[in-house]
Amino acid sequence: MLSGADCLILDEPNNHLDRLNRQALIEQLQRWPRGLIVASHDRQLLEAMERIVELSPLELHGYGGNYTFYAQAKAHEQQAALDQLSQQKLERQREERAMRKQRERQEKRQARGNRLGKEANQAKILLERLKGALACILFADSPPRLLLLDEPNNHLDLPSAQALETMLRSYQGALVVVSHDDAFLENLALTDRLLATEQGWHLEPV
Repeated sequence: MLSGADCLILDEPNNHLDRLNRQALIEQLQRWPRGLIVASHDRQLLEAMERIVELSPLELHGYGGNYTFYAQAKAHEQQAALDQLSQQKLERQREERAMRKQRERQEKRQARGNRLGKEANQAKILLERLKGALACILFADSPPRLLLLDEPNNHLDLPSAQALETMLRSYQGALVVVSHDDAFLENLALTDRLLATEQGWHLEPV
């Protein structure tokens, strides 16, 4: 330190020094008027420095103060990093929930579409069977004078039910139809209605 150098570079200068000599070194360094670079892990020595530069695997990062300032700044950085990590975790969880809900909605729509398609297909099959059966009856050499039908439009979609109504309206014989569908019964243009009441069966004109 008596060489008159413009800058001192010291690597762990207080290693192997006792307490008194460590303190004496700190006082000498504080009086040093020119450039000073000290590599050290000693917190007491770093406390006497005006600036801390941390060497990490990624970079050199400077802190404009002594060790106390460095420790506070470092703690703030770590807390900020934890907060950012927590926020990213929450965002990822929200995204996962949104994706899960979207996937569930898509699955429900697909299941509903499959169900509706299956029901429509079943309605078409039922209608074809009804058409076939009615055709055999209506166009037989000696068609029956009376048809007894029990809920014939069950499981039919609207177009199929309307097609069945058209076929039954063209029938020239007598129809006895059991149904809870008032619109269906009305469209058949029936002449009478037989109702079950508490007093017994009651026949009335439509």
